[in-house]
Amino acid sequence: MNMQKWSLTRKLGFILGSVSTISSIVLNVTFSDLHIFIKAGDMSFFAACFIGGILAAQQIGRAKAGGNAGLWASLYYLLFTSIYTAIVALLQFVVFHQIPAIFKQIDLSGPATFLDIIVTLTIAAVALISVVGFAIAVNAVIGWCVGALGGLVGKSQYHKKVISQY
Repeated sequence: MNMQKWSLTRKLGFILGSVSTISSIVLNVTFSDLHIFIKAGDMSFFAACFIGGILAAQQIGRAKAGGNAGLWASLYYLLFTSIYTAIVALLQFVVFHQIPAIFKQIDLSGPATFLDIIVTLTIAAVALISVVGFAIAVNAVIGWCVGALGGLVGKSQYHKKVISQY
């Protein structure tokens, strides 16, 4: 796949990943009291990957391009929703004054206690990084698969330009 095709899939992924993130946030915030509509925001992820696959395959003519567009859409969706979630979680953490409460509970009176805290924080960080890495991998695979399905639909709608030999 040449660079022009690759940049097309990235552009489609960026645009559709951004749109699906915004629609997911709007749907989740608007309908937060109704538990039925919470999953509607998450369904925009699948729609973005599928539509990205269709559009990329229509323009390039290969289902693989649809898979790549779905992959990029899923990665951008994950990136933008992670940033949004981190900002909201940080604001809630600071607003409710949890940081001073946690530091009041930590007793750094001896080296064994300090070592226990370091080991606990290290284990928590490794576990968090592992879970985030697994989530990224699963999200990328799902996005690529849904984009490839959209690519199959888009490939059937691709019309190759016929150059006349005369």
